[in-house]
Amino acid sequence: MGTWEKMYEEARALYNPHEVSDFVYANHVVAAVEAEDGQIFTGFCMEGTCGVFHLCAERAALFN
Repeated sequence: MGTWEKMYEEARALYNPHEVSDFVYANHVVAAVEAEDGQIFTGFCMEGTCGVFHLCAERAALFN
């Protein structure tokens, strides 16, 4: 399995769109990032409907 396939499968495992509450949505966008040493980090988006709270999937993956 190549790098892209590994990244896809790891990100796909996180994909689970749902409402955390009436105002917060999660897991509707997922991302995978490969580090220089080959490690794969994943993350998912959390978003508030009011626009104040938002963490994109790419940033979440990099925080990991």
